[in-house]
Amino acid sequence: LLAAALRGKGLEVHEEVHCLADEGSSRRIDIIAINRSKMEAEIIDPTVRFEINSVQPLEVDAEKKKQIYEPTCSYFIKKYNIKSINVTGLFFGSRGTITNFFVNWRHKYKLPNSLQEDIVHIIIKSSVAILKNHLYNLTSI
Repeated sequence: LLAAALRGKGLEVHEEVHCLADEGSSRRIDIIAINRSKMEAEIIDPTVRFEINSVQPLEVDAEKKKQIYEPTCSYFIKKYNIKSINVTGLFFGSRGTITNFFVNWRHKYKLPNSLQEDIVHIIIKSSVAILKNHLYNLTSI
């Protein structure tokens, strides 16, 4: 949904892109959105987790930036011939929680409110499917 919405805004979007970090480890990013007119890009990593506290969106963003994807920025700058790249970890609660962090990010790209609603529905459906699988597909040990 996020990739399609960003494409709808005229960005060049790639999903599930393999890359190398500065130290040589292999990684795979979820989404990279490139603004060719500005020669800049954003790596976007949507993450669904059980809600724990109100600072969790900031913690997820920091985790995705520092620990995982910032070491891949030089790779993508060369690969896509861009000047700069930003990393954003987007937190979504497993019970469909949407945070102000996401709302602000959505506003940056002028993405519609309906995207938010669609994401909530998909998260809740997926969470219920996982729960159903755990409850009804248990095997005897």
